[in-house]
Amino acid sequence: MNRSLITLVLLVIAFQGDTVFSFLLEGIHLLVEVVEFAAEHLLEAHFGLSTRAAQMVTAWLGLAVFLGVSPFIVRKLWAMLARVIAAAAEQWRRRSAAAREWTTTVHPRRWVVACVILVATYTFFF
Repeated sequence: MNRSLITLVLLVIAFQGDTVFSFLLEGIHLLVEVVEFAAEHLLEAHFGLSTRAAQMVTAWLGLAVFLGVSPFIVRKLWAMLARVIAAAAEQWRRRSAAAREWTTTVHPRRWVVACVILVATYTFFF
């Protein structure tokens, strides 16, 4: 298995999943802030823009980069979702085949007894 995936799973087990997700989003946000900060200072120093103008240029460039990268991200997420759906369908087929095989090994009289017990339990509690 991938080492980063194992690390992520261990973090989720150690903390709650929402905490790890928030931590990852916070890390991405800090990375974007650092890049924006460096771009703003680069624009101010080399092109002589004011602070406000550098912020505007950085914001528009960030939007352009996001719009340019988003189709690749969506395509990757779509492929991952398709793999997850295919794996879930395959697991469902395997488990349902195993369940059908198990039902053929159980004597029909035991099915009747199990149904009677279930109905009796239901009527007793409800």
